[in-house]
Amino acid sequence: MKQPFLFKKDKMFGGALDFSFLLESPAGKYGFVRIKDGHFYVGDKRIRFYGFNIPFGNLCSSRQDAEIIAERLAKAGVNFVRLHAADSREWAEGHLLIDYSKGNSRNLDPEHWDRIDYLFYCLKQRGIYLQLDLFCYRSFMPDDGLDYPDNMMKYFKQVNVFNRRLIELQKEYATNYLTHLNPYTGLRYIDDTAVAIIQVMNEDGIFWYEGRDETGLPSYRKELDWRFNHYLLAKYGSRKALDAVWTKEDGTRCLLEDEDPELGTVRRLPHLEGTQMYCDWKANYRGMKSPARYADYTEFLTGIQLDFSKEMRDHLISLGTKCPINISNHAQGAADIYSLDRYTDVNMNNGYWNHPDTTKSGEPVYHDINMVENDPRKTVVDSPFKLNLVTRLNHDRVAGKPFMACEWNILYGTDFRSEALPMVAAYACLQDWDGMVLYAYHHADSMEKYDDYKLDGPFNLYNDPATWGQVGLCSYMFQRELVEPGRNRLEVCYSERDLFAVPRNWIAPYGYASYVSQVAAGFTGLKYSGDADAVLSSGNTPAGDYTAARHGLIYSRSPYADGAQKYRTLDRFLDLHRKAGENFEVLDQGDWIDEDYKNYSYILDRAMKKWGLLYEGQGLVNNGKLVSDTGELTFDFEKGIFRINAPRVKTVSGNIKGRTELGEYCFDIANDKMTLTLLALDGRDTDKSEHLLLIALGWCGNLGVKYDRLEEGRNMLDHGHGPVSIDSLEGKLETRNGVKIYPLNPDGTREKALCGENTFLFKEEGTMYFEILK
Repeated sequence: MKQPFLFKKDKMFGGALDFSFLLESPAGKYGFVRIKDGHFYVGDKRIRFYGFNIPFGNLCSSRQDAEIIAERLAKAGVNFVRLHAADSREWAEGHLLIDYSKGNSRNLDPEHWDRIDYLFYCLKQRGIYLQLDLFCYRSFMPDDGLDYPDNMMKYFKQVNVFNRRLIELQKEYATNYLTHLNPYTGLRYIDDTAVAIIQVMNEDGIFWYEGRDETGLPSYRKELDWRFNHYLLAKYGSRKALDAVWTKEDGTRCLLEDEDPELGTVRRLPHLEGTQMYCDWKANYRGMKSPARYADYTEFLTGIQLDFSKEMRDHLISLGTKCPINISNHAQGAADIYSLDRYTDVNMNNGYWNHPDTTKSGEPVYHDINMVENDPRKTVVDSPFKLNLVTRLNHDRVAGKPFMACEWNILYGTDFRSEALPMVAAYACLQDWDGMVLYAYHHADSMEKYDDYKLDGPFNLYNDPATWGQVGLCSYMFQRELVEPGRNRLEVCYSERDLFAVPRNWIAPYGYASYVSQVAAGFTGLKYSGDADAVLSSGNTPAGDYTAARHGLIYSRSPYADGAQKYRTLDRFLDLHRKAGENFEVLDQGDWIDEDYKNYSYILDRAMKKWGLLYEGQGLVNNGKLVSDTGELTFDFEKGIFRINAPRVKTVSGNIKGRTELGEYCFDIANDKMTLTLLALDGRDTDKSEHLLLIALGWCGNLGVKYDRLEEGRNMLDHGHGPVSIDSLEGKLETRNGVKIYPLNPDGTREKALCGENTFLFKEEGTMYFEILK
């Protein structure tokens, strides 16, 4: 039954919904965040971060608003905020840090900075750690002393990594920002132990998109063209030598007749938006899609990104940075991940389920798939926003370093989405992540612009029942590790050659392994020397020696170790690992992996069970569900049901109409779709707990939302109207022991207890929260 349920912008969680006990105030009381054994520590204690992005105009909220925001976040159990996009211009609402009115991007507004300072202070005082982002959406202007007259107001990503003037401007901004003295804390940002992480750039890198097309920034494109030709000439010495290397054994040439590095005419590959370009070893060897051209261009870009990353890291260290540094988030592809990981302390990734897609029609288009009903093994999709969030986020995790999902969300264009927060938090525990940061609290510079009565944008989460309404639960689950980490550690291994031959389905391992065991990328060089329970060769090339691993899944799509296709090493590569014994599963036909999206899961599941890493009933079960190696998590994508069965937290979500059990609590659900979570608040197992929180949420959102059905997806014609409503629980609960159940208001205050002692009926309570006392 759809009933109104409103979170007020100035109301805090109280009672059973108050999770502020998860925080210690002030943030940084034990010194700077440090890294030990691949995780974050403060003092001698490991810390996990769960929080929100505060972006754009919201950074410059008034003092009164800043105090409310900080208190509200703390009561929700949030211990981390990413201060994001202070450098923005066009996409911001209200006040921003850079004063663009002066005709350049080098002047910082003291009034707006004062607002950011006070927000920083309020968050720190409540025990909330901070991430500072340096380059996000800065628009460079003519008076910045740029090398070229191109309009830098729209296209600015990627070029900031290779153009010398833009790099110097970024270093200048970093210096001014980080050495700024906050009058409320009495400390420079760089000296404040509440600063947990500094990020060099957001969603950016040398492999990142060049705008929607190649028309933006033509002078900078020419500079990249010149740099590529200079690189080729330095590597090969002449056109003749380059042509010889780029000529296949059968005489097919990659280098075209009008291309000559001495004249600067060798063409670059076109970039893809938001991802490293893909390589198909079977592609036409002649021309632009040649694996030879791909390998050299990718190696060239990798070198540029490594140089930039080192220079920026060295600059931050020279200023006195003591906290962990992230170079960038959202790497996509082996070379991209490698070249950003090399000089970073913490890896990060961003991901959205059903982010509105504007690339085809210009209008926001949503798909109509519910994540709980989507097979996560589908890793080749027509939109990254159809990848399960766990798959999407986890593929940037690198073995031995902390990992954070620093920007993620499930958008309200999705019909059923209450499963997302507990699902992602549970798998984050399984993967042993170190941080989760939702996007975003709000974007406006004043709370007067918030509209409590409706969801006023897919990214403003402060009053969204599916996200804000479950933050305390998920922060508790994640920070206190209520779900056990995976017992097996798997590494997707990349040899040096693998970086420069990335196929489209490079994330195939993550569509299975992320839901079963811990999995991370590893950059092994020529010979593996790690201690993972099993290594998974990337399948990019037949290069690398993994025989020192405990177990291995070994294959290659290509028979060649190099992009120029001079060295056919497949037989030698496979024979080497066959001789290593039964602990290696060696595939003769690597291309078979991509013939059907299910194939990878079949092979790895069979191998892990043969090796004794999984038991029957774990891994892939009946080709319809994935069960973690801990036994606590089950994703039945065939039926559309997700379950957590851990001692102190239990969840069942999706198509659960009918009878379902959360330990000794037996429900008979009348709702078609629902998420039920039972959380013990006293630290005991749920069956023994005397104080529990039940969260029950089905559909939620605005009323009257209208869509226009398209051939692919649907346009949201009308975002609907308030009041924000929820599909509240309908059905019956039976317990073995007598309990009292109190419906809770959005702020945690109790309503009259439900009638009953062992049997309870739910119908018109109009809430998603119930407090249970024995």
